[in-house]
Amino acid sequence: MAQKWLLASALLLLAVFTGQIQGQMTAEEERLVNWVLEEGATLRVTIGRRPDGVRGLFTTQAVAKGDLLVYIPDHIVLSVKNVAASEAAPTLLKELHVPCSRLRPYLDVLPKENEVLTGYNFPVELRWEWPYDAAACWLIAGIDLGPGEEVTISYGNLRSDDLLLYYGFLDTQTSPPRLLAVDHPKFKPYESEELVDDPHLAGSPQDIEGEMARLRAVQAAVEERLAALGPVPDHIPYVAGLMRALHEQRRHAIRHELERLQVLLAAALTID
Repeated sequence: MAQKWLLASALLLLAVFTGQIQGQMTAEEERLVNWVLEEGATLRVTIGRRPDGVRGLFTTQAVAKGDLLVYIPDHIVLSVKNVAASEAAPTLLKELHVPCSRLRPYLDVLPKENEVLTGYNFPVELRWEWPYDAAACWLIAGIDLGPGEEVTISYGNLRSDDLLLYYGFLDTQTSPPRLLAVDHPKFKPYESEELVDDPHLAGSPQDIEGEMARLRAVQAAVEERLAALGPVPDHIPYVAGLMRALHEQRRHAIRHELERLQVLLAAALTID
């Protein structure tokens, strides 16, 4: 999923950009919309502002669950279907410095520093559908939407390490933080199974003690590894800040899970 570089996704990225409080699109936004329409796109959304000034996408008509919201022809999509995966990012960076780039309508609406708002578990679930052999990609509504309703995307039930790996931000709204995917007892490398928390852990006191021992070993290994690596360098402040926050979330989540398991163990021993 991290390999899909969608030029037309700028329309959806606008949903998390900060913008001025206005009721109409900027010239750059109008240029983007006109460009994708001229290239054969279908849009049942428009760019607008929420009352708090955040720029977003809003439906232009009633849309039923499963209906098309956005259709983007393949020839204006930058993806691993037409650019090698290893060349996708370099190609985009190169185009940024070409004044007459054919991608200019898209490039001109990319966010500047401090203009991106990140969230978690948006209320409206949508999905991109993009079969490898199709000549387009499209966005499908996950619920019924009325005219003028805001369109957002759910990233799914992902944990902070997956969110950082695939999307570049952390889950900062779940409190206490959940165990990272790599620390979850059901984590399996190279598998994309969704890891769901089980607050009512079933099992004997021995099972609970075994999980606590596993987590303590993870905790010790994490601290040993971080001590060996030393402080996170500040060459790229934003990335350094994310890594420090991830490390602290990981510590907090493990401590909290150990405390939760201790309560479960005490209750299990009392019952026995």
